[in-house]
Amino acid sequence: MRKRNSLRSAAVLAVLLVSGAAAAQTVIQADGWVKPDGSLAREAVYVTVRDGQVAEVSGTAPQGAAVQRFEGGILAPGMIDLSGGLAALGDRSEDANAMEPAARAADALDRYQDYAHRLAHAGVTAFAICPDDTTLIGGRLAAVHSVGPDGRPALLGAGPLHVSLSASVYRVDREPTSRTGALGLLRRTLRAATAGDQPEPLRAFAAGELAGLVTAPTAADVLATLRLADQMNLEVSLRHTVDGRDVAGLPGLRDMRVVVGPLSNYASDRDRHSAGALQRAGVRIALVGGYPNAGPDALRLSAAMAVRGGLGLDAARRAVSLVPAEVLGVADRLGAIEVGRQADLVVFSGDPLDLRSRVLAVYSAGRRLEEQAHD
Repeated sequence: MRKRNSLRSAAVLAVLLVSGAAAAQTVIQADGWVKPDGSLAREAVYVTVRDGQVAEVSGTAPQGAAVQRFEGGILAPGMIDLSGGLAALGDRSEDANAMEPAARAADALDRYQDYAHRLAHAGVTAFAICPDDTTLIGGRLAAVHSVGPDGRPALLGAGPLHVSLSASVYRVDREPTSRTGALGLLRRTLRAATAGDQPEPLRAFAAGELAGLVTAPTAADVLATLRLADQMNLEVSLRHTVDGRDVAGLPGLRDMRVVVGPLSNYASDRDRHSAGALQRAGVRIALVGGYPNAGPDALRLSAAMAVRGGLGLDAARRAVSLVPAEVLGVADRLGAIEVGRQADLVVFSGDPLDLRSRVLAVYSAGRRLEEQAHD
C-alpha cells in the first residue's frame, strides 16, 4: 500500500511539474512580424516564449501547444524610448557642478507613478532615464523596463555616460562659461581620467571601455565630438537633430548611432529630414518620442514623421527598437525578436509605422500586460 501511495504521489508530482512547465510557456501567433533587420514579413509566425524569453521563432505551430492567435496581427519587438525624463522623480542632475560622473540617473526612478504603465500599453516596453543637459558630464543613464514582475517599472541596468555640449551647461557662476570653455574642460578632464585621477565611470569612458551619449545640438558640436572621439579613441553615440543634413557626410560619422527627435506634426522640414539624411550616410538612427510631454504614442509619431522625411521603413522600425537597445547597452536582451532575448513583444493590427494601427496585446518578459499586477 505504501509503495502504491508512493507511486501515486510520484505521478501527481509529475503532473504538477508538467503543468508548471506548460504554464511557463506561451505560443503567440500573428500573420506577420518585424524581423531583426527591421523588415516587415507578411507571413505567419509562431513565437514560443518560455520563462520570459523567446525560445523559438517558427513558421509552424509547436505540436500540441496552445496558441494565442491574433488574426491579421503584426508581431513586433517592444519599443524603447530614449527620451530621458520618463518615470523620473525631480531633477535628474545637480547643476551646481559641471561634473557629476559618478551620478546615477537610476536614483531618479520613481516606481510609484503611472507614466511607465501608460507607455507600456502603447507598446513601449523599455525606456531610458537620462541626466539633464545642465551638466557637462552628468553620470550614467539608466535602462528601465516599463512593467516589471510587480507591475511597476524595474531597472535593467546602467547605460552609457552622459556628456552634454548644450548651451544649458554654460553658467556665469562656475565653469564652463562658454562653448570653448566646455570643450577645454572636457579635454582636460578626460586626460586626467586616463591617468587615473577621476571617478571610475569617467576612467572607463576615457579608456574606451564605457560608451558615452553626447548631446551635440549643433553641427559644430558634432564636429568637435567626432574629433575628440577620434583623438582619444572614445566610444560615443550622439544626440542630434537640427543639422542632420549638414553633418551627414562628416568623416567618422558612418556606422555611429545618432539619437534624433522628438519629431511631432509641428517638426520643421529641416528636423524631419535629418534622420533620413543621416541614414543615407550610413548612420544608425534611434528615435525618441518625448513622453510624458507628448502622448504615449509619441515614439511612433516620431518614426512616422522621420519616414515622411526620408528615413527608410526598415531603419525606422530598428530606430524604435534595436538601435535604442544598442545605445543603452542592452541589445543582447532587448530590441529584436530572436531566440534568447527577453520576450518583450507587441502585437499591432498593422505595420507599427502606420499610425492607424492599434495595439492588440503587449507582452512584458513573456507575460501579457493585463496579467501584470498593477493597482
